Order: sequence, then structure tokens, then C-alpha cells
Amino acid sequence: MGRMLIWLLLGGLVWWLWRSRSRLPAAPSKPPSPPAAKGALPMARCHHCGMHLPTAEVVTDTAGHAYCSPAHRDLGPPT
Repeated sequence: MGRMLIWLLLGGLVWWLWRSRSRLPAAPSKPPSPPAAKGALPMARCHHCGMHLPTAEVVTDTAGHAYCSPAHRDLGPPT
């Protein structure tokens, strides 16, 4: 009878430790850092296809609309 009681207590202790370990909250993950402001480039949207590209690479028409390529500038706005 004494051995049975010891085994039950030992089993209960193992179960209790296992349950307390599984209930621990996960370690908080590091939030993603925002992009560096000093390396960010001003962007423009192509008036024809909507693709975003750096303003240094845009092709403009006489009205000042930004395009991603001379071909899209020649096509004009989408119909």
C-alpha cells in the first residue's frame, strides 16, 4: 500500500510539473522594426500601370504625370 501511494504521488508530481511547463506563456517576440527613415526614398506611382518606383527613376509627360517607362508614357493613362 505504501509503494502504491508513493507511485501515485510521484505520478501526480510529474503530471503537475508537465502541466505547469505547458502553461507558461511563450517568450515575447521582438516586434519588427520600422524601416529606416534615412534610407527611404520618395516614391511615385505609374499613371498607367500603378507600379510604385523611386521618383529618381520616373519618366514624366508634359502634364507632369509619372510613368515607369517611356512605353507607358506613350500609351498614356489606362482606358
